[in-house]
Amino acid sequence: MSVPKELLQSTAVGMATAIRDLLRQKYGEDAGFALLLFDHGASGSMAYASNASRDGMIKALLECVEVLRQNEKPQTPEDR
Repeated sequence: MSVPKELLQSTAVGMATAIRDLLRQKYGEDAGFALLLFDHGASGSMAYASNASRDGMIKALLECVEVLRQNEKPQTPEDR
């Protein structure tokens, strides 16, 4: 099933608002996030949201890609 891009975008906004508020409560302005939503259908619809600048979000996502490509285990809260 394809998910319309507009639906993904509105869902991303709602989720991002909740994530942002939770992070602010726990960490102030020190924690960032990037949220990526996409469908598995042929349309390839995608939406993203972040509390970082566009450049900051791109940098974080590229670092994530490198970790995943190297098959490194991403650090989880339990690892800290």
